[in-house]
Amino acid sequence: MIMVGLSILVFNNYKDAKAVPSDSWAREIELATTPVQSDILSKRRANGDYDFSYFTADGLESRDYSNSLELVD
Repeated sequence: MIMVGLSILVFNNYKDAKAVPSDSWAREIELATTPVQSDILSKRRANGDYDFSYFTADGLESRDYSNSLELVD
């Protein structure tokens, strides 16, 4: 009997949780846009070294690191 009651409770909670929110509920807004991708791009080369690229105010920056993550000139 307890299992039946718990099953009904779980079903009702699941039904409420998957309901679509109303239109008055908060929705996303666009705060800003950028023409460049600002994420850090990382690549591992065949020799085991890493290449990290990212954008700064001065433009694209790229750094090479060894397999032990030491900066390579």
